[in-house]
Amino acid sequence: MDKQKELISIVLTLYNKAPYIEETIFSIYKQTYTNRELIIVDDCSTDWSLEIAKSLCEKLWITKKCKFIKNEKNLRVAKTFERWLKVL
Repeated sequence: MDKQKELISIVLTLYNKAPYIEETIFSIYKQTYTNRELIIVDDCSTDWSLEIAKSLCEKLWITKKCKFIKNEKNLRVAKTFERWLKVL
């Protein structure tokens, strides 16, 4: 199987990371491997993290390469990551 064809999923959890989200998404975007998707899970941020992430993904990728999930309540990083790994 051609490794360049395998889909790589990148799961990014967010909680009030507005100052850092642009750099993080650009870092992912600049990677040379192109068959990837970015799954952004917001853990009930109270800043503009999710809105910034959505805006950047719209500018950089087509919609189907980014998925957005918002927790119903704050679970903290480890529980958020664990929960969505099981779901996805």
